[in-house]
Amino acid sequence: FTVRDQVGTEELFLNSCVLCKDLPKWLTDGLNHGGTVQLTKMSPSHSMISFAVLGTSLTLTIVALAMSAWDCGNLFTDCQETKFRSRIIGIAALLILAVACFILILIMDVLTFCNPSVSANLCFQIVYYALLLLGPMSHLAGVFIYTRETGRQWSYFLAVWASVMVVQAAWFVAIRKTAKINTFRQDESTLVPVAPDCLDSLDTNLQCFSRFSDKQSSAHSTERTIHRNSWDIVKKMAKVLRGIPLTILSISLALIIIALATSAWVCGNLFTSCQDTRYRSVASAVASVLLLGTLCLLLLIVMESVSLCRSTILLNRGFQISYCVLLAIGLLSLLTGVLVYTGEVGRQWSYLMTVCASVLAIQVAVMVGVGAICEK
Repeated sequence: FTVRDQVGTEELFLNSCVLCKDLPKWLTDGLNHGGTVQLTKMSPSHSMISFAVLGTSLTLTIVALAMSAWDCGNLFTDCQETKFRSRIIGIAALLILAVACFILILIMDVLTFCNPSVSANLCFQIVYYALLLLGPMSHLAGVFIYTRETGRQWSYFLAVWASVMVVQAAWFVAIRKTAKINTFRQDESTLVPVAPDCLDSLDTNLQCFSRFSDKQSSAHSTERTIHRNSWDIVKKMAKVLRGIPLTILSISLALIIIALATSAWVCGNLFTSCQDTRYRSVASAVASVLLLGTLCLLLLIVMESVSLCRSTILLNRGFQISYCVLLAIGLLSLLTGVLVYTGEVGRQWSYLMTVCASVLAIQVAVMVGVGAICEK
């Protein structure tokens, strides 16, 4: 088998309207381009993205630990002279444990890039997934303990979490639009043309491909099995990639609404208590951009829901442009609100970086899990 083509996910992975003319030429021409799908796999570039995201999380955590921009100063010096000393030691220990896990994961990723066969080793996989579970969980535990015992800015914490999750949703949308599946063909003079009556849906095309395979001689039974199994994998990955952005956006919307409704900011509630302080103008600006981001998230969720009910709309250019514009505005609005609040009110840059690092680390764990599901 030799690589023949790469197929984009937006037209093929999603359960969207796909005409036969949109599919690889060798799947529809039969006699001249006959063959079977041998392998489905996400583009290798996405493994590099996970590596880069985890590296970013590691960098943010190290910088946060080294800086003194926590509520009590530096975790290893200033905070040791406060009443929070014992808790700060525990928080620092959890973050250091997470840093060690991230470093080991990155080393294992480098080994995998250099020698892909090592990833097939069972012990290697067990250690990798154990570290991938321990690292983000210990990191998140440290952030939760700090927020509960020291910072107590739960509204700010939820706003930061929601903002970074929108970044995560944007990443999944980018993957959905750029991921490829490698397709392989085998030239066979006995292959006959595919039936010309392929209709719109992916399911119908699968049936059409089945009729095409059934027309081949009995010698191609193995190829027919591979053909059917491979497209089952495509459908499974379609459902996974389809549901993740909607789930993430829904969680982000809930978090940002809770953040706006609660009073766990430094100055209290952004719409009431903060209006009676010297942060009035800043609080109003932050509340405005967060509301704009909330509106964009709501519209994005509606569009995602509509696309699930009517998948053909995904191929509409106007729908795609509107979706991307709303995603960009929502993302920038939430990030702007969080950064302005941190710079003018909270000023806990170490805490901000640590929360971002937690979300990014969990994002990598989710991506690895999605990849494992799609490869089964």
